[in-house]
Amino acid sequence: MAKISVYIENTENNLRCVQACFRMIMHSLTGKDPGQEKADELTGFREGHGTWQFKMLVSFAESGFNVIDHEKFDFNGFAKNPEETIKAQAGDAIVAEKNIADTDIESEKKAIEECLNHPNILLKESIPTIEDLNYHLNMGRYVLCAVNSLALDNKSGHTGHMVIVEKSTMTELIVHDPGIPPRFNRTVDINTFKHAWMNPVEEMANLIVVYT
Repeated sequence: MAKISVYIENTENNLRCVQACFRMIMHSLTGKDPGQEKADELTGFREGHGTWQFKMLVSFAESGFNVIDHEKFDFNGFAKNPEETIKAQAGDAIVAEKNIADTDIESEKKAIEECLNHPNILLKESIPTIEDLNYHLNMGRYVLCAVNSLALDNKSGHTGHMVIVEKSTMTELIVHDPGIPPRFNRTVDINTFKHAWMNPVEEMANLIVVYT
């Protein structure tokens, strides 16, 4: 089982969950935290906006690690027509428009093209399952999942969020949630996790895997 070696919190503006997860995994793999400023650069952070995962995948891969992004997402289609691809995956007009408005389209197109052409990155186009997640955990790999943080707290609405999954059983998962508020070694009922993971539709579920 891959263990996180240091706990890093989201920032007060609640926009650096991706960066916090990136830093935790980089520290666990290399023994060194790149720090917030460098993590912002390596993940393509933009002030006031959420972060897509693609630049982060490239940064992991450029550091010599293997990466899998498993989700029902038309990666090639995104490189050609991001807006339509986002709408097709989200299955919810409000969520889709929110994601589109929050996206630097040209920057993300470039990042996904790098992912498509990088030998250390595998993009798998299907809906991941808990069994897929368990397979990678059992292989000792680091697993990140994008979830609806409001659904994870049994609330209505949608806010994209990133957590690290460290352990899974038949009934619950142990996740490192950078917050806000930070909840490391957080126990989440498996049905609550599935609801947050596949929200608003199951096509939103993604599974990011990093390993040596």
